[in-house]
Amino acid sequence: MPIIAKIVSTTGAVRHVTLSDDPSDQEIIDALGGKVGDDYDMLGQANGYEVLRLKNGSTDKIVIGAPPQNSAPIKQRASCTISDTNAANLAKSFP
Repeated sequence: MPIIAKIVSTTGAVRHVTLSDDPSDQEIIDALGGKVGDDYDMLGQANGYEVLRLKNGSTDKIVIGAPPQNSAPIKQRASCTISDTNAANLAKSFP
C-alpha cells in the first residue's frame, strides 16, 4: 500500500510524493531528486516522523513516517499525515 511523504524546500514550499510503504533507500533518494550512488542523512526524528536530506548538497528535505523497529511484524512506514505547515516546521527544526 503506498504512503505519502512530503518534500520541503528551503522556502517552506511542500510537495507530496507517493512511495511504497517500505521504500528502499533508492526510492527515497529518487524522491529527493538524487541519482544512483547518492546517499542521504537522517537529520532527526520527532513524533513518529523522520527528516532526511541528500548528502550531495541538496537543500530539500523529506518528511516521512519513521521506519518500523527491526522486530516489528510488519515492515512499513506510515504516511505523513501532519499538515503541510507542520511538515515544513518540522523540516526547518533540523539544520
